[in-house]
Amino acid sequence: MHTAARRMSVAIVATLVFFVANGVSSASRGIGLENGGRPITLSSERVAFEAGGVRITCPITLGGTLGRGFQKAEGIAVGEITSATLPGESCTGGTVRLLTETFPWLFRYFSFSGTLPIIAGLELGITSMAALANVFGLSCLYQGTPRGTATGSGTVITEFRVNSTVRIPLFRGESIFCPSQATLSGTLRVSPTVRMSLLESILGATVSSTPTTLTIPAGNPTGTLTLTVSGGTARIVAIATDPAVGEPPFSAMGCLGTTLTALSPTCMMTITPGGRPTRGRIQITYVNEMNVRESVISMLVVN
Repeated sequence: MHTAARRMSVAIVATLVFFVANGVSSASRGIGLENGGRPITLSSERVAFEAGGVRITCPITLGGTLGRGFQKAEGIAVGEITSATLPGESCTGGTVRLLTETFPWLFRYFSFSGTLPIIAGLELGITSMAALANVFGLSCLYQGTPRGTATGSGTVITEFRVNSTVRIPLFRGESIFCPSQATLSGTLRVSPTVRMSLLESILGATVSSTPTTLTIPAGNPTGTLTLTVSGGTARIVAIATDPAVGEPPFSAMGCLGTTLTALSPTCMMTITPGGRPTRGRIQITYVNEMNVRESVISMLVVN
């Protein structure tokens, strides 16, 4: 009986190890993009913008990049849009202007379709997309995250189909009569085409800041943030300071344009308050070796 019990225990442990190991393997899997890192173009002769029963159709061309690979984690940034052309004179039913001042717009991953190991499509969102539309003769600004499916033939992405059921909220309007939400619909061609594949594991560099909340006490003229890379290389491409509403501004100097590597994994930033007290946050944006853009945010407290 004891022998049977031992055998059962061994079998249970072996089963648990199997599932844990496979769970870890599955979690570490990623999606590779053959043409990742190169410029891509998304274009269509007819994309429809609808709000409050008003339908405006326009040609559109978007330009940007996709990363070379990314982890299958919902919400992770997998690329960016850095240019947009929408000739208003070619629109019918009204006018729409894309606010390129809000660039870059980020591609974020939400899910995939297909039966593993075959990846047949990706559900992606475009964060911070902003459009100023003329609705009922009013200027209405909409900003949100439209979603769509990047798909095509087999494992090759040839088009991006916008999901017309995803609502884009009103951000600001010149009148209370601006519709509270809008939708986009249409299919954009992707050029060059991008081949998808399942990667057994993928590790992209991440950047962290220390401390996560920087406190500059009374009597100290400045404070210091340390940025540290892990898991590869990363280039710091943008640093933004964001004071809380009604609080004095502050500046952040250093690290911008720096590439962090295993040999040089840290850099120092100097934070200088423009007044006391103040509160806010510092957003550091970086691009890792997989050509994926992400951000790390540190909070600031100045006494």
